[in-house]
Amino acid sequence: MKRFRKFGVSLYLNNNAMTTQTVKLNPTERLSSVQRKKITIQSLLNWNSCHDTKYEYNKGEIIKKDAIKQTELHILRNLNKQFRLTDAYQNGGMLVAEVNCVLSAQIMRIPDIAFFTEQQINDAAKGTQVIPTFVVEIISKTDNVVNTENKKNEYFAAGVLVVWHIFPDAKCVYCYTSPETVSIVSNEKICSAEAAIKGLSLSTQALFAI
Repeated sequence: MKRFRKFGVSLYLNNNAMTTQTVKLNPTERLSSVQRKKITIQSLLNWNSCHDTKYEYNKGEIIKKDAIKQTELHILRNLNKQFRLTDAYQNGGMLVAEVNCVLSAQIMRIPDIAFFTEQQINDAAKGTQVIPTFVVEIISKTDNVVNTENKKNEYFAAGVLVVWHIFPDAKCVYCYTSPETVSIVSNEKICSAEAAIKGLSLSTQALFAI
């Protein structure tokens, strides 16, 4: 059993479970030492389900996942407005924020926004791990470029059809339909997720509208 101490919490990890206990820590401690620890994907899923701070898992390493900021909520609202006009929505599909997605036996990511069909939602309720066909990452100045690129490639390797990288500061969107195929759009140009969700497209200006 391994014990990790971070941010006022000790994590006790074994192959199947994680428990927590409050402890007194040195305020200078940082996440980097935890990131180097090897844990199981199930332990991290258990941890994420019980805490506000979320972590992703990549081949034994854990990576802190920043939540969608309140200043970015209008992006989710505007995307949902367009999504509600699609057949995918009428058929019970959902755009969901920050859901654990197990992409392989060694990789678990938490996209900022992901699309799931009604069948996938029902399968997930029965314990099946499902892969979204459309994911969105809202990119901030603090995001690691290498990690962002790795995530994009992992999504496509797992079966995702469309990946958007949204840059709020620059008000532009990188729309990927494969790891190497991208349309960079801004202003009145159209962001399209048609390859994954028929009818889901809108101008960049509409996506960022307040």
